Amino acid sequence: MRNTALLLLVFVTIFGCGQAPPLRGTEVSTDASGVSEPVWFQVPEGARSITVVVSGEGILGLASLTLADGSEQSSRADASVLGAAYPTWLGTGAQRQFPRHGTFAFQYPMLASQPMPVGVGAVRAATTIPGARLGVDVIVRSGAARTLHISIVSFASTPAEPELPSIAQARRLLAAGGVELVVDERITLHDVGVIETPTQIPEPDDLSVPLVREAHAALHTDALPILLVELHPGTAFSRGIPVPPWRDDDEFAVLVDPTITWPGDVDLALGRVMAHELGHAMGLPHVQDFDATGAVLDDPFDDTQHWDETLMGSPDAGQPISDIECAITPEQAFAMTRSALLE
Repeated sequence: MRNTALLLLVFVTIFGCGQAPPLRGTEVSTDASGVSEPVWFQVPEGARSITVVVSGEGILGLASLTLADGSEQSSRADASVLGAAYPTWLGTGAQRQFPRHGTFAFQYPMLASQPMPVGVGAVRAATTIPGARLGVDVIVRSGAARTLHISIVSFASTPAEPELPSIAQARRLLAAGGVELVVDERITLHDVGVIETPTQIPEPDDLSVPLVREAHAALHTDALPILLVELHPGTAFSRGIPVPPWRDDDEFAVLVDPTITWPGDVDLALGRVMAHELGHAMGLPHVQDFDATGAVLDDPFDDTQHWDETLMGSPDAGQPISDIECAITPEQAFAMTRSALLE
């Protein structure tokens, strides 16, 4: 960790289950390498997770996450590293991060073996724009939490009322990982037809952003919205891995094309898609992905042996969905239930 003459002391409120996420607001400056001054936070006895959220200009990530025992728990980044990694993963194992434009989130721990020492830790943010001012929040969650509240917003011909059978399937699949899915609100807005989506990850100015903002404005709940909208190519995505726990943020949404078809049980297939994207929103990576060089990047879990088995893998193309392709392993369940979205 580099030394600095200015230490910014930030008192972070510790939020138990059922409480609203905090407001943004801790402003920090970055140096010539795009790395910020430290933000300090307190981890109490019984804390279950730490979520760091960075907002501002440029491609955003973490330069470091240092716990009270001195251990570093994220891959290191500065302006040059973030620029080279985007738009793929940075780092390996449980310390990897997913750099983002606009709002970046990092969730810790991913593994039960990772320490959660009581005491003061420090985080430094990073951006590809040296000298930029960034907003940094550290959200420490305490106590067990298992409930994910969602809302269903239809921008397509598929109505949000009554409850879709695919939602019932998604609820069943996530329950196997210890997460209870609760639908707070269902609304149908105007049909926008088919919208073009990016081939990799959504940018701040892509066509989904106005829909996310419209959904946020129309809803009467802080629950994570699933937007049902026809996408080209037919797909689905979480706007972040994980998403920040703020209802007014452009990354606070999951988008699903309700017209996606698959052999066999259509409701199960669509329910799997929804559960898969909600898994991303709660911080789960794919079983296998790729880094900026195109090299295969395995997830950090020891119990996900094959990329096409479990909910976060890819099902066999052209074949009906099988039970094993919907499974959530114990290590995935642990990581998912660290999410700041859960109550």
